[in-house]
Amino acid sequence: MKLTPLLSALLLSAAPVVADDFLYLKCDTKIKYNMIRPYPEEGEKDHVIYYEVDLKNKILTDLAYIDETYEVKIENGVIFQTSEDYDEEKMLTETMTTEISFDPPGRIVSRASAKSVDNSFEYTAELRGVCETSNTGYEAE
Repeated sequence: MKLTPLLSALLLSAAPVVADDFLYLKCDTKIKYNMIRPYPEEGEKDHVIYYEVDLKNKILTDLAYIDETYEVKIENGVIFQTSEDYDEEKMLTETMTTEISFDPPGRIVSRASAKSVDNSFEYTAELRGVCETSNTGYEAE
């Protein structure tokens, strides 16, 4: 029995799914949130996220919100995303930082917060979980 085909199959099965410079990840996560104002509430919930990563252009897309894309930094098999946005209509500042290990696939950690200018609204959230390679595109559950 030759080991070369077996070793090749094992190595390929551990590599991220990459198609034409795109990587697809499925991340099983748990979100802990803390609504501070206007109605104090804390909680946890499980959440599955499907990402498309454009490795060439360094763009991250949550496939549930395809209109929202994020420019990312990619180093040593980890995707780094940081954003800060101001919503003029809601007078709200939102910040988010995310790290996703993809080569090899592994952990995801994200922190988000939002606060209104007049302090009438404020929340924080932390997301932790594990990502694995996925088929191309969104997989309905």
